[in-house]
Amino acid sequence: MHLIDSFTSTSKINLYLDIVGRDPIDGYHYIESIYYEIPWGDDFEIYSSQQDYVEFIDISLEEIPQENTVTKALKLFKEKFKITESYYIKIKKNVPMGAGLGGGSGDAGSLLKWLARRFDIEITNCISIAQKIGSDVPFFLYGKMALVEGKGEIVTPLENTLKGMHLVIIYPNIHVSTKKAFEIIAQNNCITNSKSQQLKNLKKNKLELDNLKKLIYNIFNNSLQILNQDLYEFRKNLDDFLSPDIIMMTGSGSSFILFYQDKENMDHIKKKIAHNINHSKIFIHSI
Repeated sequence: MHLIDSFTSTSKINLYLDIVGRDPIDGYHYIESIYYEIPWGDDFEIYSSQQDYVEFIDISLEEIPQENTVTKALKLFKEKFKITESYYIKIKKNVPMGAGLGGGSGDAGSLLKWLARRFDIEITNCISIAQKIGSDVPFFLYGKMALVEGKGEIVTPLENTLKGMHLVIIYPNIHVSTKKAFEIIAQNNCITNSKSQQLKNLKKNKLELDNLKKLIYNIFNNSLQILNQDLYEFRKNLDDFLSPDIIMMTGSGSSFILFYQDKENMDHIKKKIAHNINHSKIFIHSI
């Protein structure tokens, strides 16, 4: 067994997320969302092996099911393209689970892209595989920034025009089940704030920094008191203490994104975070 390659996956944040319907047959929700890929990911090492085996390290085995996004991606790719090579894949988890960052989907997408490069296969031929793994996985075959619709399978790449924005992503060590979060929204008949026409226009126009405040929205963030009271209080404290230009939750939670435009202010915020925020995972990224 020898090391073939190593790489780091990516995750995502939602700059906009609304639920606009539900499939009456399978129960999956239809969404409208803007995804932005961030370089916060899990560390992969891929070795040659006599049989396929995926191992997650530095995380409780109870947290990762035996059949997970990575095992599914490997199995489905090999079946579709008749691959006989086997791999031992070791993954160090860095992205928190249940954080609304799509860490598991990013892992699957990154592995599919690696396999496609290895066997000289067009990544578009992997879209059907990605759709079978999870609703966020197709986005990670494109990455960067995209308008995502349907059940996640309709991905329209967008030009990144948000240069100069500084992001602080804070995970408060509170796990939120995606399935449970969607159920709560459905049960409480939360009103959507759909801006469908504005989103459609993004296919033709750029998402400028000036109109981000007008567009940015997350139905889960706007229903936070119903979703989780602890998260609601955490958000209020972040807003008061760190005074971001924009604050919102990403995905169905529980990470919060804090947006800053001024670099000098951002440097001050970094010092406040370093000295005052404990027991949370924090990722800082400049676009």
